[in-house]
Amino acid sequence: MLLIASALTAASLLAGPVVTASTDGPGETTSDAREWSVQRPNRGAYSRLVALASLPPRGWEAFAACVIRRESHGNPSVLNHEGSGAAGLVQFMPDWRHGAPFIVRERLIQFGMPAKVARTVRLYLSKVHYIHKYPEVYQRIAFAEVLEDGEWRHWSGHTCNGLRP
Repeated sequence: MLLIASALTAASLLAGPVVTASTDGPGETTSDAREWSVQRPNRGAYSRLVALASLPPRGWEAFAACVIRRESHGNPSVLNHEGSGAAGLVQFMPDWRHGAPFIVRERLIQFGMPAKVARTVRLYLSKVHYIHKYPEVYQRIAFAEVLEDGEWRHWSGHTCNGLRP
Protein backbone atom coordinates (compact mmCIF):
# COMPACT_ATOMS: atom_id res chain seq x y z
CA MET A 1 0.00 0.00 0.00
CA LEU A 2 2.83 2.39 0.86
CA LEU A 3 4.48 1.63 -2.49
CA ILE A 4 1.30 2.58 -4.37
CA ALA A 5 0.92 5.80 -2.39
CA SER A 6 4.57 6.70 -3.11
CA ALA A 7 4.10 6.06 -6.81
CA LEU A 8 0.97 8.22 -6.91
CA THR A 9 2.73 11.03 -5.06
CA ALA A 10 5.71 10.86 -7.45
CA ALA A 11 3.38 10.87 -10.46
CA SER A 12 1.54 13.95 -9.20
CA LEU A 13 4.83 15.81 -8.65
CA LEU A 14 5.96 15.01 -12.19
CA ALA A 15 2.66 16.10 -13.69
CA GLY A 16 3.44 19.76 -13.12
CA PRO A 17 1.01 22.47 -12.18
CA VAL A 18 -2.50 22.48 -13.54
CA VAL A 19 -4.19 25.81 -13.98
CA THR A 20 -7.96 25.80 -14.16
CA ALA A 21 -8.93 28.36 -16.73
CA SER A 22 -12.19 29.78 -17.90
CA THR A 23 -12.60 30.34 -21.62
CA ASP A 24 -15.13 33.12 -21.54
CA GLY A 25 -14.84 33.82 -25.24
CA PRO A 26 -17.74 34.57 -27.57
CA GLY A 27 -20.60 32.18 -26.85
CA GLU A 28 -18.77 30.54 -23.92
CA THR A 29 -19.57 30.73 -20.25
CA THR A 30 -17.71 29.94 -17.09
CA SER A 31 -19.35 26.52 -17.15
CA ASP A 32 -17.23 25.81 -20.27
CA ALA A 33 -14.05 26.01 -18.17
CA ARG A 34 -11.39 23.52 -19.12
CA GLU A 35 -8.23 22.62 -17.28
CA TRP A 36 -4.97 23.75 -18.78
CA SER A 37 -1.72 22.06 -17.86
CA VAL A 38 1.60 23.84 -18.15
CA GLN A 39 3.15 20.57 -19.35
CA ARG A 40 0.49 20.08 -22.04
CA PRO A 41 0.16 23.59 -23.42
CA ASN A 42 -1.42 22.44 -26.69
CA ARG A 43 -4.57 21.29 -24.88
CA GLY A 44 -7.20 23.10 -22.91
CA ALA A 45 -8.26 26.67 -22.44
CA TYR A 46 -5.12 28.42 -23.73
CA SER A 47 -4.20 26.04 -26.53
CA ARG A 48 -5.09 28.44 -29.35
CA LEU A 49 -3.25 31.32 -27.73
CA VAL A 50 -0.17 29.14 -27.17
CA ALA A 51 -0.25 27.94 -30.79
CA LEU A 52 -0.45 31.50 -32.12
CA ALA A 53 2.38 32.67 -29.85
CA SER A 54 4.60 29.87 -31.18
CA LEU A 55 4.42 31.08 -34.78
CA PRO A 56 7.37 33.08 -36.11
CA PRO A 57 6.72 36.74 -36.86
CA ARG A 58 5.22 37.49 -40.27
CA GLY A 59 7.90 37.32 -42.95
CA TRP A 60 10.27 35.23 -40.82
CA GLU A 61 8.64 31.86 -41.53
CA ALA A 62 11.20 30.70 -44.13
CA PHE A 63 14.15 31.83 -42.01
CA ALA A 64 12.72 30.08 -38.93
CA ALA A 65 12.10 26.84 -40.84
CA CYS A 66 15.64 26.94 -42.24
CA VAL A 67 17.20 27.49 -38.79
CA ILE A 68 15.17 24.65 -37.27
CA ARG A 69 16.14 22.32 -40.11
CA ARG A 70 19.82 23.33 -39.89
CA GLU A 71 20.19 23.32 -36.11
CA SER A 72 18.19 20.27 -34.99
CA HIS A 73 16.51 18.68 -38.02
CA GLY A 74 13.27 19.40 -36.14
CA ASN A 75 14.23 17.48 -33.00
CA PRO A 76 13.39 19.62 -29.92
CA SER A 77 15.23 17.32 -27.51
CA VAL A 78 18.60 17.34 -29.26
CA LEU A 79 21.68 18.34 -27.28
CA ASN A 80 24.96 19.34 -28.90
CA HIS A 81 27.58 16.95 -27.60
CA GLU A 82 30.48 18.69 -29.34
CA GLY A 83 31.08 20.92 -26.35
CA SER A 84 29.03 24.05 -27.03
CA GLY A 85 26.11 22.95 -24.84
CA ALA A 86 23.63 24.22 -27.43
CA ALA A 87 20.27 22.56 -26.95
CA GLY A 88 16.81 22.15 -28.36
CA LEU A 89 14.99 22.94 -31.55
CA VAL A 90 17.09 25.98 -32.49
CA GLN A 91 20.14 25.10 -30.41
CA PHE A 92 19.86 27.79 -27.77
CA MET A 93 23.16 28.26 -25.96
CA PRO A 94 23.27 27.32 -22.24
CA ASP A 95 22.94 30.89 -20.94
CA TRP A 96 19.53 31.19 -22.61
CA ARG A 97 18.06 28.90 -19.96
CA HIS A 98 18.02 31.85 -17.55
CA GLY A 99 16.23 34.27 -19.86
CA ALA A 100 14.07 31.93 -21.94
CA PRO A 101 11.38 31.46 -19.26
CA PHE A 102 10.95 35.24 -19.06
CA ILE A 103 10.90 35.56 -22.87
CA VAL A 104 8.18 32.91 -23.09
CA ARG A 105 6.19 34.59 -20.31
CA GLU A 106 6.29 37.97 -22.03
CA ARG A 107 5.18 36.58 -25.38
CA LEU A 108 2.31 34.66 -23.82
CA ILE A 109 1.10 37.83 -22.10
CA GLN A 110 1.35 39.73 -25.42
CA PHE A 111 -0.90 37.09 -26.97
CA GLY A 112 -3.51 37.43 -24.22
CA MET A 113 -2.61 34.96 -21.50
CA PRO A 114 -3.33 36.31 -18.02
CA ALA A 115 -0.10 37.36 -16.27
CA LYS A 116 -0.76 34.96 -13.37
CA VAL A 117 -0.99 31.97 -15.73
CA ALA A 118 2.04 33.13 -17.74
CA ARG A 119 3.98 33.38 -14.47
CA THR A 120 3.12 29.73 -13.81
CA VAL A 121 4.67 28.88 -17.19
CA ARG A 122 7.80 30.89 -16.33
CA LEU A 123 8.21 29.14 -13.00
CA TYR A 124 7.69 25.73 -14.61
CA LEU A 125 10.30 26.41 -17.31
CA SER A 126 12.75 27.71 -14.70
CA LYS A 127 12.42 24.40 -12.85
CA VAL A 128 12.79 22.35 -16.04
CA HIS A 129 16.05 24.27 -16.44
CA TYR A 130 17.29 22.64 -19.66
CA ILE A 131 15.82 24.06 -22.86
CA HIS A 132 15.96 20.75 -24.70
CA LYS A 133 13.59 19.37 -22.04
CA TYR A 134 10.99 22.14 -22.54
CA PRO A 135 7.88 21.12 -24.45
CA GLU A 136 8.56 21.98 -28.10
CA VAL A 137 5.93 24.71 -28.24
CA TYR A 138 7.74 26.72 -25.52
CA GLN A 139 10.99 26.48 -27.49
CA ARG A 140 9.14 27.79 -30.54
CA ILE A 141 7.63 30.63 -28.49
CA ALA A 142 11.06 31.68 -27.23
CA PHE A 143 12.50 31.56 -30.77
CA ALA A 144 9.58 33.57 -32.18
CA GLU A 145 10.02 36.26 -29.53
CA VAL A 146 13.76 36.48 -30.14
CA LEU A 147 13.08 36.94 -33.87
CA GLU A 148 10.39 39.50 -33.08
CA ASP A 149 12.97 41.43 -31.06
CA GLY A 150 15.33 41.48 -34.07
CA GLU A 151 17.91 39.14 -32.60
CA TRP A 152 18.15 36.81 -35.63
CA ARG A 153 21.96 37.16 -35.71
CA HIS A 154 22.25 34.42 -33.10
CA TRP A 155 21.54 32.06 -36.01
CA SER A 156 23.19 33.98 -38.84
CA GLY A 157 25.32 32.26 -41.39
CA HIS A 158 24.79 29.42 -43.77
CA THR A 159 22.02 29.78 -46.34
CA CYS A 160 19.34 30.88 -43.88
CA ASN A 161 20.47 34.52 -44.01
CA GLY A 162 19.12 34.84 -47.53
CA LEU A 163 15.66 33.96 -46.21
CA ARG A 164 15.36 36.94 -43.88
CA PRO A 165 12.64 39.46 -44.68
